[in-house]
Formats: sequence, C-alpha cells, structure tokens
Amino acid sequence: MSFLARFLGNHSKSNSASEPRSMQPLLAALSELEPERARYLAAFAYVMSRVAAADRIIDPAEVDQMRRSLIDEGGLPGDQAELVVSLATAEAKEYGGSQDYVITRRLAELTPKEERPRVLQCAISIAAADQTIDGHEEHELRKIARQLGFTDAQFLKSLNRFRDLRSVLQAD
Repeated sequence: MSFLARFLGNHSKSNSASEPRSMQPLLAALSELEPERARYLAAFAYVMSRVAAADRIIDPAEVDQMRRSLIDEGGLPGDQAELVVSLATAEAKEYGGSQDYVITRRLAELTPKEERPRVLQCAISIAAADQTIDGHEEHELRKIARQLGFTDAQFLKSLNRFRDLRSVLQAD
C-alpha cells in the first residue's frame, strides 16, 4: 500500500500484498468477499490442493471434493468455487513445497482452534475422494495436521474414519 493511501486511511480492500505469493491469484478471485474471509478461503483452497497434489496426480474426484468443500464450508457459488479450485491446483503444482508451510501456517492463524478439526477433516476427505489414501497423501496430511497444531494422536484419530482407504493398512 502506498504512503499516500496509508496517510489518507484508504486501506486496500484485502491488503493481499502481505500474503504469500501463491495466495495472490486466489485472493484476486475472491476479491468481492470480506478481506478476512477471502484470506481464509484462499489459504483453505491452497491447503486442500496441497493434499490433492501430494501423490502428483490430482484426480477428478479430488477436484470435485475440493469444489464441494468450498461450496459447503466456504459458502461460495459453484462457478466461483470452480475458479478457486482451478487456481489453487495450479498454484500447488507450481509452488508446492516452497509455499506449503507458509500458507498452512497462515491458515492456522486464520482459523480458530475449535474449527481446525473441521479443516483437517476436509483435507482428509479430499485425500480419500479417489477411494485410496496413499502413503504420499498420508504423509502430507500428517504434515498439515502438525502445522495446524494437531498432535500425531489427534491426527490418527481423525484419520481413523477412513482407515479402510489407507493404503498402508491394505494387504497386498
């Protein structure tokens, strides 16, 4: 924000310049929302795409689950959810790894502690959307859970609902 804008008290609508670079396109797509809500949904969408991209294959079922999560949890209309998912998956593919920790920690900052279990369940649901949670996805989910402030025991308890889909527990 320019000095003149700060001096005049004309703060930018979202002040998105201070957010991680991978959130920028998402914030632009959510620009008509209240700034805090846009930040939350941008970080949420990125983290969900991080899960979908963990095994290097973003399955159409995972994309559909991400879209449903943004509609159900975020209250976005279908077309806007579709755009945000498209942008989030592109950002996760391009910047995955370098932005993952920063954006997940930002999501933790933006999410009240009592709402974080719901966020983790959304992430697990995305990994399970293709009917298998493979080792890469489970590893990524564990990192996300830690970055959101969960212990390993809390994470495993959340994951237990999907135990039949965990590839590490399936017989060859």
